[in-house]
Amino acid sequence: MANNTTGVQGKESLGSWFLGPKLENLDILQKLCESAFSEAANFRQCRHAEDLECITSETKRSETYSYYIEQLQKELAVVCKDLKKSHNFASTRNGLPQGDRTLPGVVGYLAALLYTPNNIISSHSPAVTPMEIEVGEQLCEMLGYDLKSTPKPWGHVTSCGSISNIEAFWAAQNLKFYPLAVQKAMKECPEIADIMFETKVNFPEKTSHQNIQDMSTWNAANLDVDSIVNMASSIRSDKYIKLIEKHKVSYLGWNRFLKTHGLNEPVIIGSAACHYSLPKAASLLGLGRDNILRIKTDRNARIDMQELDKVLHDCLQRQIPIITVMANHGSTEFGAIDPLEEIVNLRNKYMEKGLYFSIHADAAFGGYFASMLREDGENLPNKLRSDDYCAHSLLSEYAKKQYSFLKQADTITVDPQKCGFTPLPTSVICYRNGLMKHFNMLKTSYTDSGNDESTGMFTLEGSRQSAAAVGALMTHKVIGLHKYGYGRILEHCLLGAKIMFCKWLTLAKEDDNFVCFPVKPLPTGIALESVKLFIKKYIEGKSAEKIRKNKTAMEFLKQIGPDLVKNPFVVNFKTGNTINDDVGLCNKLNSEIFHRMTFTNKTEHNNRVPLTVFHTVIDKDSYPVMLDILKENLGLKGSGGLEASIHIVLSPWLVYNNNTDMFASTFRQIVLDSIGKITDEPVLHSFMAVGNMTGNTVFCDYITNLQIPSHQYQAIVKMKFLEESDAEEYMQRKEKCAESKVIIQIESPEVLGKLLDNSKDVPFMVSCYFDVPSAQNRPFLSNVLVLVDDIPLYKHVDMTVEPSNGRQEYFLYGDESRTQMSRKTSKISDCLQLVSKHELIASHAQVSKVIGSAIKLISLNFCLSGCRFGTKAKQDTSTSDRTRDRCIVLLSDKTKQKNGSVKKPEHIIQYQKIDGTLDTSTVHLNQNIRLQI
Repeated sequence: MANNTTGVQGKESLGSWFLGPKLENLDILQKLCESAFSEAANFRQCRHAEDLECITSETKRSETYSYYIEQLQKELAVVCKDLKKSHNFASTRNGLPQGDRTLPGVVGYLAALLYTPNNIISSHSPAVTPMEIEVGEQLCEMLGYDLKSTPKPWGHVTSCGSISNIEAFWAAQNLKFYPLAVQKAMKECPEIADIMFETKVNFPEKTSHQNIQDMSTWNAANLDVDSIVNMASSIRSDKYIKLIEKHKVSYLGWNRFLKTHGLNEPVIIGSAACHYSLPKAASLLGLGRDNILRIKTDRNARIDMQELDKVLHDCLQRQIPIITVMANHGSTEFGAIDPLEEIVNLRNKYMEKGLYFSIHADAAFGGYFASMLREDGENLPNKLRSDDYCAHSLLSEYAKKQYSFLKQADTITVDPQKCGFTPLPTSVICYRNGLMKHFNMLKTSYTDSGNDESTGMFTLEGSRQSAAAVGALMTHKVIGLHKYGYGRILEHCLLGAKIMFCKWLTLAKEDDNFVCFPVKPLPTGIALESVKLFIKKYIEGKSAEKIRKNKTAMEFLKQIGPDLVKNPFVVNFKTGNTINDDVGLCNKLNSEIFHRMTFTNKTEHNNRVPLTVFHTVIDKDSYPVMLDILKENLGLKGSGGLEASIHIVLSPWLVYNNNTDMFASTFRQIVLDSIGKITDEPVLHSFMAVGNMTGNTVFCDYITNLQIPSHQYQAIVKMKFLEESDAEEYMQRKEKCAESKVIIQIESPEVLGKLLDNSKDVPFMVSCYFDVPSAQNRPFLSNVLVLVDDIPLYKHVDMTVEPSNGRQEYFLYGDESRTQMSRKTSKISDCLQLVSKHELIASHAQVSKVIGSAIKLISLNFCLSGCRFGTKAKQDTSTSDRTRDRCIVLLSDKTKQKNGSVKKPEHIIQYQKIDGTLDTSTVHLNQNIRLQI
C-alpha cells in the first residue's frame, strides 16, 4: 500500500508547504494572516490598556481621513496593476535563481512586520533576537557544525549572500593579523607579555607549542583560527584590549600595517567562478581586486586543484599571506561544488610547511542541500517518512563527500532566501568557532546593551529588519532541516534538473536545423550516443514516479548532469546538414533565444514570455577546459567565449503534470523562432487584414508559405497607420468592398523576425490590396507608413513534428474593442483560417484578459463542411469532435433553422484564463475568412 502512495505523499507535503504556482493556498494564507494580525492588534491594545486610543471613530468619519484612505486605495490599485508586470517565480516555467515562497515563511514574515523589531540590539527586539540566533544555530547544525563543541558555533542573519560573504572575509582578515597586533602591544605593555607567556599557541609547523612573543612575523601571520581565538580570549582587560586595538589592521589601514610589519600584500584565493561579492569584498576591505587570485576551473566548472596547489606553493615561497581560500558550494552560474575535501587536505599539507589560511565555503545556493543527507525527523509519523523521494538521494557520491567536509570550513554562507524558499532578504553567515565573531566587534554606546544576546555589534550591517528571520525560523520548524523536509523539496528539484539535463541532450532531432548541448560535459568515458539511447529507453515518456522507482535510471541520473540544480546549455544552428562553425553567429543566436525569455519593466505583455532562464558567458579565462569541450560538441571553431542560457530548477512541481516535457517543447519552439533571424533570406511578406480598423489600427494575420523557409511562420500583428489620411482612405475603400479580403504587403524585402522586432520603433512602408497581389492586381493604397502596435503571436512552424490528433486549436487575440481567432498552423496546413467579429458571452474587456491564449473547439451545435487532403468536400453530420486535426474546417457563417430563419452559428470554446484555469464560453461567428496557402 505504501509503495502506491509514496508519490502522492510527497506531493501532499509540498502542497502544504508552499503558496503554490497559482497561489492555491490563498485561503490558508488569508486565515493564518488574519489570525496573526489579530494577535498583533491584541498585543497593542492590551499593552498598557489604560492608554487612550489615538485613531478614534470620530477621526475615521472625518473628510480628511476618508480622503487619504481613498488615496491609499487608489495607489494600491495602481501598485497592484504595476506588480502584474512581474514574473511568477512560483511557476514551473521559471528558470531563474528564485522560486516560490514557503507558506510558513510568508506568514512568519508578515506576522513579525507588525511588531517592527530591529535586531541591532536585543533591547530593540527582545523577542526576535533569540529567534535570529536560533536560526543561526539550526543552520550551523544542518551544515555539520557541532553545537555541543566549545567554543560553540554561531550564526546570524544578514540581508543577502553578498553581505554574508563580505563579513566572512572581514572576520578572516581581522583574525589573521591579530597576533601581529598583539606582538606590537606586548612591546608597549609588559603586562600583556606576561599574559601571553602563559598562553602557548600552536606553531604553524605543528611540531611544538610556542610563545607568540618568540615567533617571527611570518609565523605569527600563519597561526590557525582556534589558536588565535584562544589567544584573544585570554585578554580580558579593557585596557589591554584597547591597546591591541590600536595596532590592528582595521585601525591602522593596510599601508601603515604592512610597512610596520614588513609584510607583502595579502591575498584572497578563489575559483574563477566565484561570486562577484569576492571582488566587492576586496574593494571594500582595501585589499584591491588585484589581490584576488582567481584559479581557473576544470571540465566540471570546479576549482582546478593542481592550479591551486601551484598558487599555494608560490605564496609559500614568496611569503605572501593568504587571508582565506573561498570554496564554491553551488557556484553562481553552474551550481558547481568545489572539491572541499581536497582543499582541506591542501591546507593541512601547507600548514606543516608554515603556511596557513582559513577556508570560507560559499554555500549561499547549495547549503540547504545538506538537509538531503540528514536523517532527523524522529518526531514525524512513519507515514510522513515513507516517501520514495526521501529514500534515495540523487546527490552524486562526489557531492555527498564534499558536504561531509563542510564542517571543516571556518565560515559558511547559506541563504534561506534561495534554496530555503523563505522571503527576502535572508542570508546567514555561520562561524565554526563562534568566538570568531568578536574580531568584527565595534562597540558603541548605543549598540552595547550589556547583553551577550545582542548581534548588532558583531555584524557588518547596523539596523536590520527581523521579519525575515522569523519567516526562516517558522519554515525550519514546520518543514524541517532533514531529508523528510527540505530534503524532500530539493530531491524533487534535483530530479527535475537531472531530467532536464536529459532533455537538453536530446532536444534536437536528427532532421532539425539546430543542435543543443548542456555545458556540463558527460563523465569521462561515457559516449554521447549510448547516453541518448539510455535516455530514450529509461527517461523519455516516463513519469517522475516511474523514473524514481527504476534503480537503473536513478543510478544513471546520479552520474550525469549538474552537481545541484543549475543546467547551462548552448544552442547552435545548421544550414542544411552543415553545422555553423562561427562563434559570433552562435552567440548571436543564443542572445536572441535569451531575449525571447526575458522580462523587462518595459515589456507591456510579460504574460507572453513563455519561459524564463538565466544568462551567462563562458569565457576562456574562467572555464578553459569546459569551453573547449563545448565548442567541440557544437562544431565551433575559433576563439572567443560562448553565450549560454542557464535553466535553474527551483520548482519541485516541475516533475509533475508533464511539466518537463512542456518546458522542453516550449523552449524548442523558441529556438525555431530565433534561428530565422540568423539564417532567413530577406523576402517580401504579406498579411491578411482581419476585421475592421479601429483607432487607425488593424489586426493582420501573416500569410504563410510552407514551401519557402523565410515564410514558414505564423504571425499576428496589430498594424498602426501613422498618417490619418491613409487610415481614412483604407476605411472608405474597405467599406465599399466589405466582402473582399485585404492583403497588406511590405514594400521591401525583409527578414520577418528582424522586421517585427524593430517595427515597434522603426516605421516601414506597406501597400494594401484587395485579394492576392499580382501583376494584374494593383494596390488600392501604396506607400503607407505603419508601425507595429502589438505582436500577439510569432512562431516558426515546426516542419519536423506531425500534429497530434485531437480537437482543433485556434489562437485567440484582440483588444478591448474586438476579438479574433486564427487557426494554428502546422506542417500539414493548407489554408489560413481566420474568424473575426465574433461575440463572446463575456465582454470584449473580459476577453482581453485572455488575449494570446490557445483555445480549442470542444462542442458544436451546427454542421460543418470539411474536406480531407486530396479528397472532395463531404458533408460531415457527426455530432462529436468534427474538427479532427487532419480535416480542414470550413466554418459557415449562417445556419438555417427548420422554420427557414437564419441563426448565427455557435461554438463553445475552451480557453485558459489569466489565472491559469480553464474556462468555456459560447462564440457567435459573424465572419469567417479562408485563404488557400
